[in-house]
Amino acid sequence: MNIYWWHFLLIFFVSYLIGNINFAILITKCMKTDIRKMGSGNPGTINMVRNFGIKIGALTLILDCLKGFLPSLIGFLLAGTAGLYTAGLGVIIGHIYPAVYKFKGGKGIASTLGIFLVAQPVLTVVL
Repeated sequence: MNIYWWHFLLIFFVSYLIGNINFAILITKCMKTDIRKMGSGNPGTINMVRNFGIKIGALTLILDCLKGFLPSLIGFLLAGTAGLYTAGLGVIIGHIYPAVYKFKGGKGIASTLGIFLVAQPVLTVVL
């Protein structure tokens, strides 16, 4: 299968949209509250742990890692290493600058961890 430039554009765009999903905000909306108005105001794992406990924080961490892992894995399967990094970049930019939240997102640490698990799984687990 030939890979063209527009394949990478499509991989990036879809990954960016996936990166726009903020699980901390979605989880707290199900609880009828907003994590951005609690604690540090950051919609991330640490703020979720501080305000809702380790189980909810772990759920947020796992979902954010999967958000980086799955698009990167699919990008790798479709277009090799370049597809992995294109998808990873899209997810991270989408997480940090989400269009659906007025370009104010998280720090991207957990999503980056998911990307690293695809790129260098053994090294990531060791570190």
